[in-house]
Amino acid sequence: MARHDSMGAPIDLSPHAELRNHVDHTDYMLCETYIQLDNARALANFAYAQMAQKDETIKVIAKERRTLRRENAKKDYTLSRLREKIAALKETIKTQEDQLQALEGEGEGEDIQGDGYSYMAPPTHASQDAVLQMLQMMMEDREAERAERQANIAALQQLAQNNQGHGNHDHPGSKLKNFQNTNPPVFSKTEEPLDADDWLQTMENNLEVAGVEDQDKVLFATHYFAGPHVPVD
Repeated sequence: MARHDSMGAPIDLSPHAELRNHVDHTDYMLCETYIQLDNARALANFAYAQMAQKDETIKVIAKERRTLRRENAKKDYTLSRLREKIAALKETIKTQEDQLQALEGEGEGEDIQGDGYSYMAPPTHASQDAVLQMLQMMMEDREAERAERQANIAALQQLAQNNQGHGNHDHPGSKLKNFQNTNPPVFSKTEEPLDADDWLQTMENNLEVAGVEDQDKVLFATHYFAGPHVPVD
């Protein structure tokens, strides 16, 4: 191995054998040091890669936690809306029970059996299980009505597209203009079933305010479905 001084000039080795062995040993130690430095560099790169992987894992976990929190918030919002709906339905049931009680009170004292005994009204307060069962039946009926209404909307939507393709408009322009002036909301895709229910109720109110005939209500409502297949006038 050629050796050079600090100025870059070649160094002549001493002919002394012991000095030559000392220089060779120093070269060997220097080579070992280089190997250790290379190994340390590889270990440092490996440690950096592990740290980067841990950081990426932490980011993924944080993102999943944020997603889980959003989903929990949406579920809590849905549950709150359902509780409000149930409370409103319970109030409706209570009102109907009071009305039924009042009607039955008007019929008290009438001899419906001809034996001198007056008609006894049923208990004024139903049990909790009966109320919940009635509430469940009302919700199921509401879901069935909603499904039927959506099926009718889909069928009349297709009919409306066919009529528009042939230039046939059956609804009066003035009624449509009045309906548009109520600023009806546009329905788009949603994961919340209560949003669709609120949209239907709002549309029903706007159609009533605009004085739209029953046979034209569904046709007018189809103009406010978001999507390329149904334009919003």
